[in-house]
Amino acid sequence: MMIYRMIIYVSGLPASGKTTLLKMIKRRGIITYDCDDIMDEIIEEKLKTTRITSISKNRRFYQQLWKELDKRVKKLVNECKKLDKKIVITGLASNIIQVDKRYFIKCKPEELHKRYNERTLKLIIKYKTQIDEIINNDKLTMFEKDTIMFCRYGIRNGFPWFPDLIVRLFKGKEKHCRKNGFKFMSQQDIYDEIIALP
Repeated sequence: MMIYRMIIYVSGLPASGKTTLLKMIKRRGIITYDCDDIMDEIIEEKLKTTRITSISKNRRFYQQLWKELDKRVKKLVNECKKLDKKIVITGLASNIIQVDKRYFIKCKPEELHKRYNERTLKLIIKYKTQIDEIINNDKLTMFEKDTIMFCRYGIRNGFPWFPDLIVRLFKGKEKHCRKNGFKFMSQQDIYDEIIALP
């Protein structure tokens, strides 16, 4: 029989503060996992065996990524249930994973827009040489270039991030997450509640 104390899942849009929250929680000695790290591993594995040469193949590629991410996160959750520990998982994995508590970081669209663009600009400056090499690599398709920049250097497509896209994403994700039992709270409130949990 599996015994475990509690498994907590925290989700949120890009730049909402998931990684920062995870670091805050980890400093308190709580076991943490980031779905972004798992996704990075999957992308690197898939790129070794898959060529992305069209929009349709690009879509199938990302569908396979999300399917594999859900599979690995569910496996991770099952492994965590064998531990008598409080465990926090962050990321954008499937909402159907079986956990004890679910949170979604509440952040104003204006703040998301600012954070996302600031972060992306810093990454572009930091990895300019590597990005130049990718862009000018004629052996790669434009879809592969986009995927590699996203995976290795955190440069997501869309810079600056379109305001209307942020609003649509936030509204859609909020509706979906509320339907699936997520609590919408600020980063600090989520942190305080998790730390206070037994």
